[in-house]
Amino acid sequence: MRRPLVALAPAFLFIAAMLNAAVSSEIGKPSHESPTVLIATLGDSAIRILKNDSLAHQEKIDQFDALLSSAFDWEQVGAYSLGEYRDTIEPAQFDEYRDVFSRYMVKIYAAKMAAYSGESFIITGEKQFLAGHSEVRTEVRGPTRSPIPIMFLLDRDETGFKVHDVIIEGVSLLATKREEVTSVIARGGIGPLIAKLKQSGN
Repeated sequence: MRRPLVALAPAFLFIAAMLNAAVSSEIGKPSHESPTVLIATLGDSAIRILKNDSLAHQEKIDQFDALLSSAFDWEQVGAYSLGEYRDTIEPAQFDEYRDVFSRYMVKIYAAKMAAYSGESFIITGEKQFLAGHSEVRTEVRGPTRSPIPIMFLLDRDETGFKVHDVIIEGVSLLATKREEVTSVIARGGIGPLIAKLKQSGN
């Protein structure tokens, strides 16, 4: 059974858990030189933004958007999520899709994080491979559940490391998004998908 496009709560546990990360950083400026530091500081910066009562709701969303955009490779995530339809979409349509897709994801991440408490986010290891590929292994630990393994996959480009996938208990977030997105396109095309994401992201 396919998951509906808006039924994303399990996939957001990984980033919500980073509310309890404890590495100092400038808000919106996670380090891209180390995969582990990038993941840890992402969580620290996120909690500073979302728990800052001096910011209006939209200001929090805007800062959170900038934070995630600096850490996630939305270009790669957006392209992969389109699957076989990527080559059929005009550049202008893809640009619009990427923008609404990222805003949609940011809004849901922010809502989940703002309501989140009670779990610990622990980094358990890091591996670096050839061609700039890395993985950071983590666990979400809570008092009433077994540890949940979460792995971040990162690639290095000219600006440093960026997240392109998150694997939660063996399930790829990127693969899940691809299934959801392509199922909407198959039923109605890229136009209805963009409209759905716009509506959900506003």
